[in-house]
Formats: sequence, structure tokens, C-alpha cells
Amino acid sequence: MKLPRNAKVFRGQLDVAPFMGVFLLLLMFVMLQRHITFMPGIPVTLPEAADLAGIRAPAVTVVVDDRGRLYFDQHQLESPAALQSVLTRAVTNAGHAVTLVVQSDRNVPLGAWTDIVLAAREAGINEVLHAVRTVRRQ
Repeated sequence: MKLPRNAKVFRGQLDVAPFMGVFLLLLMFVMLQRHITFMPGIPVTLPEAADLAGIRAPAVTVVVDDRGRLYFDQHQLESPAALQSVLTRAVTNAGHAVTLVVQSDRNVPLGAWTDIVLAAREAGINEVLHAVRTVRRQ
């Protein structure tokens, strides 16, 4: 059985409007992807600095957001006293010297930093570092 062929080679002019519509939609999705996608975590804007050394010892991290809320291991803490008990537990679980890295937003006041350092000293942590985002010198 033979089927008739109705397909013909397209020889007309190509309309650009549908392609531009699809292209602009794709461009919009690519540009707005950051705002469409949910990024888990706590938004913290770290201060910037150049040419700073890192740490070699095991470290625990405390995050302080722009409202002054404390987070340890992705859990919100109520006060520096709660932070002290959590840090004491972390030091006893580690069994040796631990470095505390504080990732605080650039708008956090110095008093909050001091409270964290004092809580760390009471927990037995001697080295407390403030995390910054490294930038290249130009």
C-alpha cells in the first residue's frame, strides 16, 4: 500500500516574531532564576577583606544575622547563654581544641560580637575568628 506524500519543502519566508517571543521568555527566566529559586539558609552579608589567612584546626561555626539572631548547626538559639551550653557540648564532643568561626552580618553591632566571644571563652574555646568574604586586590 502506497501512501501519498503531502510534505513539501518550505520555501517561504521565516517569521521571526515567534522565535523572538520564545527567546525573550528564556532570557527572562535565566535573568530571574536567582529570585525564582528558593535558596535554603540564612542570608548573611559578610564583610569583605583581602589577603587573610584561613584556619587549620577543626572549627565550629556560629551565624549571626542582621537582626542579631544566633544560629548554630542550622538551629536558632535564644541567647548567648544557650550558645555557651551548645559550644561546651561541641568542645567535649571534639575532645581537643576547637576554633569558633563567627559569620556575622556586617550590620551586627559590636556588643553581639563581644557576647559571643565571652560565651566561647566560658565554653573553653580560646580562638574565635570573624569570617569575612575574601576579595581580590585590584
